[in-house]
Amino acid sequence: MKTKTPSVLLMLLIMLTGCHDKIQLNGIWMGNYINVGLDQNVTTKFMLPEIIEICEDSIHIKTFETRKTDNLLNVNSYPYSIEKRMLIFNNDTFDIFKITADSLILRINNNELVYNRLNDSQKISDPVNITEGIYTLRLNGQNIDTLVIFDNHTLLQCNRDKFYDKRIDSWIIDSYKNYYVFMYDKKIEPPFLILYKNDSIIDLISFGYNLLENEFDLLRLCEGENCFVEDTNLFGKWKNINPRENDLYTIAIHDQLHIEHKDSSNYYDFKFFQVRGALLAKKWDFSDHYVKKSMGNYVFFDYRVNGDTLFMKYPKYFVSYDMDTLIREGK
Repeated sequence: MKTKTPSVLLMLLIMLTGCHDKIQLNGIWMGNYINVGLDQNVTTKFMLPEIIEICEDSIHIKTFETRKTDNLLNVNSYPYSIEKRMLIFNNDTFDIFKITADSLILRINNNELVYNRLNDSQKISDPVNITEGIYTLRLNGQNIDTLVIFDNHTLLQCNRDKFYDKRIDSWIIDSYKNYYVFMYDKKIEPPFLILYKNDSIIDLISFGYNLLENEFDLLRLCEGENCFVEDTNLFGKWKNINPRENDLYTIAIHDQLHIEHKDSSNYYDFKFFQVRGALLAKKWDFSDHYVKKSMGNYVFFDYRVNGDTLFMKYPKYFVSYDMDTLIREGK
């Protein structure tokens, strides 16, 4: 009988360890990042846009996509088990590498998944929306980005008053059990957990590439039509002086602006953008693949007026060339 005692104790210890791990795992966790290639000299980090909830007998995974989807379509639930500090579900086995009161690190196939625990104080009782407008994204009170947000879930990202060549395709506010997440460009930018919102400011936190909470806020500079102004320097009629094939056009600028191509079939309704010298073009015919590749309904042109010369810079993804030069007609 004495020879069996160690094995019985060992089994009890394993069972108790498993129960303890399950108790520690129970809760809701927000994805921080994935560390890829632990067996390599250099690892690569990617965002982990998801929330996982671990319950007594099941795990629920809510993934966040930067496109508008039905919330129910991106929540998956699985039964799970814990064996020897291994979390097993959906035919995958994760090593519970580290778990504390606030953080969880899982490992699988030389990859490391890092999560942070969410608490009830971070929940929001009322639905959260963001209205169309121009916002400043601030980290610990310092401006880091300007975001131009549109109601049709398109977004333009600026940095230090300069437009990025790469426009962001979409943004999303999504939720899981009253935790609200704001996210754009999920490959580069971390998901932001929304903590508070009033008429002009949204308080956010994000864990980014570390386990520390980074305090952000999204300050609205202007809303809707108030974001656009008339630039009287543009008023008049302009003619392209460096036309390429099928690119001969004039621009007539009054209260509204239209590009008139040679075949008179391409028309853009323009507004004047306030953050920096730029033209916001909304195309009436949305079938043009250039427009769809860029901002859905919108195309942005940086512009500069020098006397009677107008320079219009195209986004790099829009066409293979860079800039048009136009002169005021009659000059």
